[in-house]
Order: sequence, then C-alpha cells, then structure tokens
Amino acid sequence: MRSRVKTRDATLLGSDSVKDFLKLWLAQSLARAGSEVSRVAVPLTAVSLAATPAQMGLLRAASSAPDFFLGVVVGAWFDRTPKRPLLIATALARALLLATIPAAAALHVLRLEHLFAVALIAGSLTLAGEVAQRAYLPQLVHPDDLVGANSRLTASGAGARLAGPAAGGALSALLTPAVALGVDSATLLAAAAGLWTIRSDERRALAGPGGRRSLRGLARSMTEGLRFMVADPRLRALSGSAGLFNFFDGVIFAVYVLYATRTLGITQLSLGLIFAAGGAGALGGAMLAGRITRKLGLGPALVTAVLVAIAGEVVIPFAQGPPAVAAVTLAAAELIVGAGAAVFGINNVSLRQTAAPSGLQGRLHAASRVVDSGLYPAGALLGGLMGQLWGMRAELFAGALGTTLAAVVILASPVRRYRSSADQHLP
Repeated sequence: MRSRVKTRDATLLGSDSVKDFLKLWLAQSLARAGSEVSRVAVPLTAVSLAATPAQMGLLRAASSAPDFFLGVVVGAWFDRTPKRPLLIATALARALLLATIPAAAALHVLRLEHLFAVALIAGSLTLAGEVAQRAYLPQLVHPDDLVGANSRLTASGAGARLAGPAAGGALSALLTPAVALGVDSATLLAAAAGLWTIRSDERRALAGPGGRRSLRGLARSMTEGLRFMVADPRLRALSGSAGLFNFFDGVIFAVYVLYATRTLGITQLSLGLIFAAGGAGALGGAMLAGRITRKLGLGPALVTAVLVAIAGEVVIPFAQGPPAVAAVTLAAAELIVGAGAAVFGINNVSLRQTAAPSGLQGRLHAASRVVDSGLYPAGALLGGLMGQLWGMRAELFAGALGTTLAAVVILASPVRRYRSSADQHLP
C-alpha cells in the first residue's frame, strides 16, 4: 500500500487511515490464524467421536449453512450499522462459543450434537464478521488501493493457513483436538482487543444509500444486493462460477478428513501439514495476484485461477498408496487449489468493492456470499450421503469432476475478455 492512503473523504486522509488499516489487518490475521487451527481440530474432534460420513457431511454443512440462510439479512442490516462494533462483538461471541468445546471435553460430556450446534452458530458469527470486514475496508482505503489491501489481507490469511493447520494438527496429536480449539478462542479475544483501538469515523458512510432508513424498508433492502449482482454481468458470472466450485468443493470436503485419516491412514500431524500446504499455495497466489492480473488482464487472470484451482481438486481422489505417499499427493493438491483460489478471490472481491457504492457494500458482499458459499452446505450434505452410500473415494471423484463446471460458466461469459474492472460495458 502507498505511504499515503488516498480517499474521496477528506476525513480519512493521512497516516491515521494507514494505522487503522494496519490494526484491521493485524486483528483479522490473528482471528484467521485461530480459525485455521479449528479447521483441523473440529473435524478431528468429530472423528474422535466416531462420526460417520453422513455426520461429517452434516458438520460441514452446519458451519456454512448461515451463508445461504442469513446472507442477505446480514448484508441489509449491516449497511445501516457501524462495522467496527460488529467486528468486535462477533469476535468475542465466537471466542466464548468455541471455549465451550474444550470445557465440555474436560467434563466428558462432549457429543456430536454439541459440535453441530457450535458449527452452526460459529458459522453465523463468521459470516457476520467477514461481511462487516469487507464492507468496512473501502472506508479505510482508496478504491485504487483495494487490490493491494485485499492482497495483504489474503496474504496474511494464507500465512495463517500455512501455520494454523500445522499447529492444529500438532496440538491435536499432543493434547486432543478439543483442547486445540482453545487456541482459536484466545486469538479471537486478541483480535477483538485490536479492533477496539480503531478510531475511523463511519458516520458519513452510513449516511449514504441504505444507511439510515426505517426498519420498514429492511425487506426491500435485503434484495438490493442480489439485484445489483444479477444486473452486473461480471458479478453474475463470477458468483455463478464460484458457487458451482464451492458446491462441489463441499461434496469433496464432506468426507475429506475422514477419508484421509481412516482410509489412507494419515496422522493428525500430517493432516495439519497437508492443510498448511494449501496455505503456502494461497500465500504464493496472494503475493503474485497483482502481478498476474497486470500481466494477463483481469478476465484471463480469473479464468486461469479457476482452471488452476480445478486442477488441484482433480488430484485429490488420486491420493493412494502408503500414508506418506498419499499425504504428499494431498499436499500437492492443496498447494495448487490454494494458489488458484487466492488469485481468483482477490480479484473477485476487489471487483465487487469497486462496482458498488459504499451504502451497498454490505448487501452486495452478503448477496455474493449467498451464491458463492451458500451452496456449500448442500454440497456437503450431498457428499456425506454419497460417501455413505457409494464409498468415499467414488464420492471424491464425483466432486472433483463437478468442479469443472465452474470453468464452463466463466469461459461462457464476457468476463474472460475484460482487461480491468472498467470494462463492464464490453458486450
């Protein structure tokens, strides 16, 4: 980011804006690091409770179901609400919620039903926090700096994906997966403390379209983000592509941890390192996203990113042989998927942030999330059922082949010809 962050609002000029972004960046990095520990520890906790493939699918679905059912409500509400208090409140609530799992394990009363409930509520809080963060960012940085800011946030998230799963696997092996979840709770408390120190004034942003309206307009407001997204050919195509990819990714990851540990014999520590490889790929993708986009153009960069991510997913069901060989294969797949997803995600989010006015940011990001991630729980439920009925490896092949539809959507759209976000009027 430039030494001086430019913005249309004179109140946000200067070093204070840079400091506020750095505080947001640090807080989100801490929260993401803890979440990556949970990404390994939660499914391993379910495995330790003898979960079936169908139950693993239900657990994955529970954590992502709020994206579909609450997305537009959260977006409409957040566009009229200050974002910083919401970020703090969701971090604190998630910290307290996750702490109930190691507490229940210590009392020997932890059950799968407890995990399902925590996954559902924590997923709702995560949705709220991520929508608030993405709607808040354009208030801190100039539109020209959004790709750089999102690249930094994605890079730190990728760093968390590199270290967090490895730590989660190690803690799960040394202690228990349930105890490892205490790390996530602690990092969320630290993130809330960091967000508390941000002093950016949000009043002017809230005064824009959709900012201060009576609650009678909430129902109509909820659909505005979806209408805006559907009307824009770029956003429509990208959300469709991301939605299909995530649906079939949900099919794959419904049984991924169960298949890796029970069928392939991969240890908890190795599983953490496999997920860490995905973080390494995402970190590389985040660092190169700006260069790739400048060299190829926005559309070709997005198409390339989707194809790379699909290639990684296709590798997953081919993991076989001794546990060490299977682990290396899965790590390579995660590396490839992470790199492609990072480049796609940075450009996708940056385009949304430049396409909509400030008063519509929350609703647009939430509406996009309904389509991008809202299909994931359906995929997870289907994947769990398929794994139960067909066997887990057959289910993995079906999910991997399904992700290719994401490439079909984006290749059939005008997005592939865009050179930059300014090309929205191309035929």
